[in-house]
Amino acid sequence: MPVRNFFYAVTILVMASISTTLAQSVTPTRLQLNLDESPHAVLTLSSTKAVEVPLEFSIAHYSAASGSLEMPLEILPPQLLLRPGETRQVTVTWRGERQLLRSASYYLAIDELPLTIAGSESEAEIQLLTSWRLPVHVEAGGNPDVGFFPPYVDGSASLELRNTGRQYALLSDYEIGMESNRGHVVFDGLDIARLLNRDAILPGQTVSIPLRLIGIEAAGLQGARLHRKE
Repeated sequence: MPVRNFFYAVTILVMASISTTLAQSVTPTRLQLNLDESPHAVLTLSSTKAVEVPLEFSIAHYSAASGSLEMPLEILPPQLLLRPGETRQVTVTWRGERQLLRSASYYLAIDELPLTIAGSESEAEIQLLTSWRLPVHVEAGGNPDVGFFPPYVDGSASLELRNTGRQYALLSDYEIGMESNRGHVVFDGLDIARLLNRDAILPGQTVSIPLRLIGIEAAGLQGARLHRKE
């Protein structure tokens, strides 16, 4: 996603002066595996720092409510040392079933690891260690089926989006259109993604968007419609 990308959960660890180095460049910022084409996806990391940066990769479930501990994704290499000006690639491979009843979603975590700091001058420095979480979606075939449920005028505090399809639904593919005294207003799915800090609705999942985050009264959403972008 260009400017609108999905790096999540940036963590800063203070270790003891402030470093002004920049973070790495990571592309793409979302991985989507179509198993009919290939069980592999490639992540490219480019160094923009003037120092060596050790990185560690791990997989977590997209939904904290997931009861399964199985992680059928393999990352090679699981760790690497990114040198100044260097570009490296990491391969993510699906090791699970090739025919899925519904799509599977995970997060790929990329964590900077602290380097051992030696010398009296370095002991007074602060290292800024960054963590990214990139969505990884494994396709199952078929399409998402997203339903839109506007709040009731009686005071419902949120609107809901529900995916009853077999495939994950990217929020950036949708928009909510409504009429107001300002004319036709569009609430973009990218804005919903930012508010919810997630990029997709998984199969069988419902997400709620509090009206206080949108700045629209429940009455103003009556007659609103969900549209898939062209």
